[in-house]
Amino acid sequence: MKKYIVYLLLFCSLFSLCSLVAYADIDSGKNSYTSKEVEMKTSTRKLFSDYLTWQRIFVVETLAGAQDVSKAQVRLQQSQDAISGIFTTYYGEPTGPQMTNLFNQYNVLMVDYMNTAKIHGDKTMIINKIYDKIDEISGLLSMANINWSSNDISTMLKKYSDSFLNEIDFQANSIGSIDAKLFDTTFDQCMQMADTFSSGIVKQHFSKFW
Repeated sequence: MKKYIVYLLLFCSLFSLCSLVAYADIDSGKNSYTSKEVEMKTSTRKLFSDYLTWQRIFVVETLAGAQDVSKAQVRLQQSQDAISGIFTTYYGEPTGPQMTNLFNQYNVLMVDYMNTAKIHGDKTMIINKIYDKIDEISGLLSMANINWSSNDISTMLKKYSDSFLNEIDFQANSIGSIDAKLFDTTFDQCMQMADTFSSGIVKQHFSKFW
């Protein structure tokens, strides 16, 4: 089992790196970009890709009962903090800290889901809580940036969450197995989130990206 887990974790890392390179076309609606725009887009994608990778590693190690799962949890928290830092940088008080708090609450609920999936319990209530938290996050972001519709952000985040929850269910039923199609779907949703947030920030703070 340990050998399969190692293979899966390696696959997660390599898959994320290769898929990130595949997203070279930043925005099909534009013909040119400033160097600062490109840096913003690519760095945001890297942060979200790292977040997804460590989410996956944390799930696999937790479900497998790995002894060093605390290391994965620490690294996942660092990824969460790095993403929250984007909003703190551009929106400051009180939006930044509020976003950090909501994002942390969202991730706690994802852990609750994983722990419930591990014992094959009823996850309906947790899913509802995750959706409610997403609606809170979407409402906060839509107030911070006119380019982010609350409904659109909510729909996007729920699609990502649904896909990742499917990954958790898959791992809970077959630890160490790989479903490349499911990985693709989740990664696509993750990159959509990264692009939506970076594009919205660039549009709102365009003078900072010349």
